[in-house]
Amino acid sequence: MEELEKYVILAGLGKDYHRMFQLWYSFFSGYGLDKMLIVITFDNESEALVRSLGIRVHPAGKQIIQLSDIFVERLSVIREYLEQGFHVIHTDLDAFWFSRSVVELANPAFDLQISKGGGHPRAAVEKWGFSLCCGFFILHSNSSTLDFTRTWVDETIKLRDDQTALNELLLRDPPGWHEGPHEGHIGTCRGYNLSLQAFSTQIISRGQNKDIRIERDKLRVFHPYLPAKDEESKRAEAIHRLAEEITG
Repeated sequence: MEELEKYVILAGLGKDYHRMFQLWYSFFSGYGLDKMLIVITFDNESEALVRSLGIRVHPAGKQIIQLSDIFVERLSVIREYLEQGFHVIHTDLDAFWFSRSVVELANPAFDLQISKGGGHPRAAVEKWGFSLCCGFFILHSNSSTLDFTRTWVDETIKLRDDQTALNELLLRDPPGWHEGPHEGHIGTCRGYNLSLQAFSTQIISRGQNKDIRIERDKLRVFHPYLPAKDEESKRAEAIHRLAEEITG
């Protein structure tokens, strides 16, 4: 991978996710990567929390009224960093890092590297056998990703969901997925001039398939499905899943 100085790690934080952020950060903080981390905050309370930990903050530039506003603003901020020449590692705050070597997944031979999902949107799963999950992805700064993220933002505004928008765009220009050397899939979208890597579910696991045991020596990120609606219940689910499938 290229020098780490060219990469930033971006996460988003809203006021109803503070305790989940603290749980996520309890893992992340042990890897010596704080200088790379920038948290996009969507309210004053979140900004104050992040600053209190000495972490860099990027306050949202637009008022957040509904969830789709977060998706659009987050992508817009990601594009800002791409424009500045930074490569972006994006992580949700329920995508728990289990190794400093997560950053070593970054490979500039690909424009977009992304985790897999198994349920949303269904059209992608039916076509490819998996969907692309926006809980963890890496975008490398170049003309192709700058052009594509502009289209991705526009589609997210229309569909009100960044993950649906991404999968829908790529379904229109099928990547021709084939298995890569490390159990994931690689593909090319000619219309968008994008080289893609979808990570193996052994490397970035959602843990949804109980028939496939997570191999801890391969696991880098665990991003469990958390169906609860409120933060406290989500956090309790996350702690349970972490203990059950990873640390137990």
